[in-house]
Amino acid sequence: MVGIMLFKSMKATLAVCAVQCLHVISMTLERSQVRRTDQKQDNICKVSEDPKDRPVVMVHSMPKTATSSVGWALELLGYYDCGSKWIMTYPSAGKLDAATDLVKDYKIGQVPDTVKSNVHELLKEFKADTDTSLNKTQWRRQDGSVDSDTSKHPFEVCNSYSDYPLGHASGLNLNLKLTLWPDGQFIWIDRDFDSWHESYVSWEILKKGHAPTCSKDKLESFVDARRQEIVELQKLKPKQVLIVDLATTMDWDHLLPFLPVQKGCAPPVDEFPSVNVNVNDHAKDKAKDSLLQSHHEFELFDELESSGFCK
Repeated sequence: MVGIMLFKSMKATLAVCAVQCLHVISMTLERSQVRRTDQKQDNICKVSEDPKDRPVVMVHSMPKTATSSVGWALELLGYYDCGSKWIMTYPSAGKLDAATDLVKDYKIGQVPDTVKSNVHELLKEFKADTDTSLNKTQWRRQDGSVDSDTSKHPFEVCNSYSDYPLGHASGLNLNLKLTLWPDGQFIWIDRDFDSWHESYVSWEILKKGHAPTCSKDKLESFVDARRQEIVELQKLKPKQVLIVDLATTMDWDHLLPFLPVQKGCAPPVDEFPSVNVNVNDHAKDKAKDSLLQSHHEFELFDELESSGFCK
């Protein structure tokens, strides 16, 4: 009888010890997980807050090549990415055409210093407006939609541009951008031309009510010319240019080494962000019109069509 009681006592003691051991193991695992999580969070890629270590980034690519997705990726890394169309309403933007005329005929990256000085003088107010007054007014939510409530966010001056005209190769002339931001970083996104053209035609029909008058061949020549410019710049300044392919290399593995983030850091999210800005999105919610390209960008293509280039 005593043996049975002793056995039961030992069994109960072992059960208590087992529960306590499991609790200790559980707590140890939780602490270990917290340490790993903290370490991972400490190693998340983040761009420097110091402007000296963080050149302006411009997604210098054609519209409808997922430029908004790259802009969202930059935002996740700590950039204040902006759509810069409002700069075109500033009085100082009135001198952009004259400045463009000064640099457009030079080879990419080979504008003489005397011409650069003239451009800086001509666009002194424009550059000041861009550097101090062009502030972020839209933020991405986790689902990719846009939050435009500026009362919830601090005033932040933009330092990356994924939209027209400071972003996009259909905006400011590349030599002009390089003159104003000589240390800037430029990202071009390759997209299959047939796919791009289909998207562009749908976009123009939506915004203007008719298909572009410029032929497909002429538009392809226009895109090829803009791409060749960025290729020439990459030859001169390889550390300032990144060319990725929408279908194969537009990912963290290619973007992070190009940007001033800590080597070996972890992406802020596992999946590279994707913003689907298409005709269906616009038809469902016209409030998302701000995600589409600005009226000024269509004016550029209108000028292209009326210049005789498309004939």
